[in-house]
Amino acid sequence: LTDKALKAGIDKMVLLSGLGEVEAEACEQIVANSGLNYTTVRAAWFNQNFCEGAFKDYIMAGHLALPMPEAKIPYTDTKDIADVVTKVLLDDAFNSEIVTVTGPKKLTFEEVAEIISHKLGRTIQYQPNSMEAFKAGLSQAGAPEPVIWLLSYLFTEVLGHSENQTVSNDVQRILHRQPIAFEAYVDRTVASGVWNQEVSQIY
Repeated sequence: LTDKALKAGIDKMVLLSGLGEVEAEACEQIVANSGLNYTTVRAAWFNQNFCEGAFKDYIMAGHLALPMPEAKIPYTDTKDIADVVTKVLLDDAFNSEIVTVTGPKKLTFEEVAEIISHKLGRTIQYQPNSMEAFKAGLSQAGAPEPVIWLLSYLFTEVLGHSENQTVSNDVQRILHRQPIAFEAYVDRTVASGVWNQEVSQIY
């Protein structure tokens, strides 16, 4: 991709990367050594994991059974990611930087369940789960092997990384506003009605 970009005369690239992911960091080095102007944007776990991604059906079923209850994650909103990526793409002041996009505070899965429960008006129970039980549940529910592998990798190799549990001020620095709080994301999602749809499958 970087070779084709250079040949096409593209001047700059922004890479959306992930925190604590060895494979993502290898991609960062490819872009950094490509000869292009670039900015790297590393994002924490998305708020939208709970309404569009892997954890949506758990919320809809009212039972969030996930490993690593001790993990504290500064969830970030995809709107913040999009705004940061747009800004650093258009502003060369951020060339060659590694920008970290997180939310304003860290939350455990139990705290996430409590916030959603309060705002949704029904109980979302958090149940700590072992990795073995988590993977077995995914398999029993018919999750494809690549999905099981990916989620296992994210929990065992990525979530426990210190970078994934650290709050950054880069959203404020770049956008001159506060990042979107998890509570505000939940308000918006509750209003959309997405958590009131029929559950199609539960991993």
